[in-house]
Amino acid sequence: MKKAYGVMAIALAVLAGARADEGDGFNGDLFSGWRLTAGGAMNGSLRTKVGVRPDGAWRRTASAYGGYGSAGAGSSRAGAQAAGDAYRLGGGRLNFPNGGFIDPSDAAGIPGETWNWRMPAGSLDAGGTYSIVNSYLESSTSESFGRVSSKDDDYAAGFSVGLDRLVWRWGDFGVDFGFLFGYFRKDDFFKADGRAYARTDRVASGDYVTDVSFNPAIVGDPWAQNPDGSYGAGTFDGPGPVLDLGAGDVTIGHRWANESATSRTRSYSVHARGDYEEIEMIFALKPWYDVTEWFRVQGTLGAAVSRTHVKFDVYGHGDGGAYAGRQRFDDWAAYGVGGLGGMFRYRGACLGFDFLARFLNDEIKIRGRDVRGAFDRGSWTFRVYAGYEF
Repeated sequence: MKKAYGVMAIALAVLAGARADEGDGFNGDLFSGWRLTAGGAMNGSLRTKVGVRPDGAWRRTASAYGGYGSAGAGSSRAGAQAAGDAYRLGGGRLNFPNGGFIDPSDAAGIPGETWNWRMPAGSLDAGGTYSIVNSYLESSTSESFGRVSSKDDDYAAGFSVGLDRLVWRWGDFGVDFGFLFGYFRKDDFFKADGRAYARTDRVASGDYVTDVSFNPAIVGDPWAQNPDGSYGAGTFDGPGPVLDLGAGDVTIGHRWANESATSRTRSYSVHARGDYEEIEMIFALKPWYDVTEWFRVQGTLGAAVSRTHVKFDVYGHGDGGAYAGRQRFDDWAAYGVGGLGGMFRYRGACLGFDFLARFLNDEIKIRGRDVRGAFDRGSWTFRVYAGYEF
């Protein structure tokens, strides 16, 4: 606000100078001392520091990607291994999922030997092995967000129209009061592209197999098999076929089988564009000096009021989703203007140029749904013009 008050003070001073009481050297003739000019202009040093927000509205589309659904419902790989490793000899009675068991405690009471065991019919393969399968199914998801931004120093072309009036003259020196209207435009002053989001879904599955192998000589003995096809006495009192656990009549081994791993990566790209448009009005005093009869050096000091309009379009697309958003920003500002130029004059016609610098000019803050950053409307303007004095 302090800067705005300062600029308004400059504007008031300019107007006061333009309306100074007529006196010796002042131009009191309303029908003389006018100059109308028009020409091209360039607004330079448009500094852009804008990026696509990682938490912008586009993210709702990208984050809607699904994973593998119920892939995470199974056991983990470590859990499957722990379940299989729980089957071991020497820890008391060993029960199997199919109802079979091996109990080292029986009526005979001989350490390392037991007839208190039983395996259901059909549970052993031709080699005397019963396999226990513990399956696992794991899924995981990882997300990453990339920075999509642009930092640039550009320019914008336009045109200007000016109206000056002689206020005071003394010999080869004088002061004009002028009004200058300028229009500037730059399409795609902001451009940014990149991958803003990526999601990787991973799925791993397999089996942890526990093989309980019996001595073929025992299970192959007809006396070891019961009339119903099952094996072993299955009672504490027995009698029945004896397993010598210490001699390896039963061994337990583990192995991995049917393992597989798949992954799928989905990416989401963002394209952002920005257009710039500005209208500027300058009120200024213009002291000048006629170096020759046909060339004049002229300064400018005054205040400006401008309206800056910027438009941002953000497009997002990826596997399964798309997004499009547009947002506009308008900024009114007041600031100071000063510069120097030259003008060629001949029989009422004139051709000139001005270099104008802005001061007390704050940057424009961009706070939108999808974009965030700052934009500087430009620190200087270069103008070339042709005109007529009357």
